[in-house]
This record gives sequence, structure tokens and C-alpha cells, in this order.
Amino acid sequence: MATAVNQTLLTQNSDGAVWLVSGNGLPLYPGQTLILSRKDAYYQGGLSRLNLPIEVGSAVYVQVDSAAIGSTYDAIWENHEIEGETYNNIFSGLAE
Repeated sequence: MATAVNQTLLTQNSDGAVWLVSGNGLPLYPGQTLILSRKDAYYQGGLSRLNLPIEVGSAVYVQVDSAAIGSTYDAIWENHEIEGETYNNIFSGLAE
């Protein structure tokens, strides 16, 4: 799957969960951890499309980013975007 800035669940026509971290969740500093769940205040059920349960061993992809639809960079201009490097905000693993 090709990835780029400003891709959201809606632009990719994909299944997934959406969180909007704001208010007390910010600022989020480099190296800091924020654990998200479908039961927290950041979860956006109206924007999420989850096909549950996820089978054990299924590939799971996580994209952590900001979005600024209509621009050539995200809401937060990251070093890899400034320097024209490979997009680095997607991680993958297997469901347990």
C-alpha cells in the first residue's frame, strides 16, 4: 500500500478506528506514550469503521499522524516531510 501525507480512513476507503487527540491529550512530546482504546474520550466512533472481532494472526496496520486536507504536508510539518524522506508514520504487526 502506498502511503502519503493527509491520508485518512475516509480517503483510503478502509476499515479502521479513529481517535482525535486534543485538549488534555496535548501536547504529546517525542517519546511520550498515550494508550488509546475504544472506550476513551478521544475515540471517534462516528468516523470509525471496525469489522470486529479481528482474527488472531491478522495483519494490523497503525497510522499515527495529523492531517491537513488540501495541503502538501500534514497539520504538523515533520522532519521527513520537510526533507523529502520516506513517509514513516505507519507501523504493522499481527493481531494477538
